[in-house]
Amino acid sequence: MPKKGEIVPLFYRISLAPGGVVSIIDQQSIPQVNKDLFTDVLAMFDANILGIDVIMAQGINTPYDQQDCILLEVNSRPYLKMHDYPRFGQKEDLNRYFSHLDQFEISQADVF
Repeated sequence: MPKKGEIVPLFYRISLAPGGVVSIIDQQSIPQVNKDLFTDVLAMFDANILGIDVIMAQGINTPYDQQDCILLEVNSRPYLKMHDYPRFGQKEDLNRYFSHLDQFEISQADVF
């Protein structure tokens, strides 16, 4: 029997549409090697922002090179609003990142 408040994953949902949830992760718990991986992917695409979809067998708190890991895709226009309504954890203040993004001049921003 699960304890009160314990999260018991029954199966994984890899996107929001079929029932995935946003869970806030303590940034300090993410190994630097994982942060470097995401920064490297961003640099490969010469991008200011990307949504990077990744599955890590043991989770983001374990270095990617010590577990099974697959990068599924990158999204050039990630859905950022989901971070306003996390299911688990306290909403983070991401305004400093958003204000930085708002300063970019984006050509063809109305083209999808």
